[in-house]
Amino acid sequence: MRRQLITCPESAHLEEIGYERHELGTLIVECSQFSPACDVTCPRTCAARMDSLLRAPRHRRDTERANVAPLACDARDSCAK
Repeated sequence: MRRQLITCPESAHLEEIGYERHELGTLIVECSQFSPACDVTCPRTCAARMDSLLRAPRHRRDTERANVAPLACDARDSCAK
């Protein structure tokens, strides 16, 4: 079982969850919001968020960069033309 700290979408508090990955999605096994931790009675919205992040396409930010040459201004010229 994997463990992770997340912000609960229901309570907006930081919670520690125990979860397992399956081919159909994420299964939340434990949550520190509940006592005992294995008595999870929420709709498990955090699992849906985790699944959507895993399925989202990953964009490479380094391909979106552009090289910009600095503007050369002479003291006699005005840069704003």
